[in-house]
Amino acid sequence: PVDDPTRLVDHFLEVVSGLGGEDATHTVSLNAAALMIIGGLETYWPAAVDAARAVIQEGVVRELVDNALDAGATYVEYCGERIALGPNRLAPSLKPYERR
Repeated sequence: PVDDPTRLVDHFLEVVSGLGGEDATHTVSLNAAALMIIGGLETYWPAAVDAARAVIQEGVVRELVDNALDAGATYVEYCGERIALGPNRLAPSLKPYERR
């Protein structure tokens, strides 16, 4: 868990890079597996979890996030809040939370 809101983006990037710890990686893998099953990409739960974990550990998810940032994403949504981003990271000069 992250107690400091200014660390949310960094923590997220660690998790999607496979560096956020076992519990965080497993939680994200379970959520991604559920989306794979709902979306019809997989029908077998263990295979979906394994596939999700693999793309996290292989850096595919982090690459997608970096590509989105490089393409000009200016914020991420977290719990209904917008978190401002710099070119590739949380911009320290901006407020961590920006109300809609």
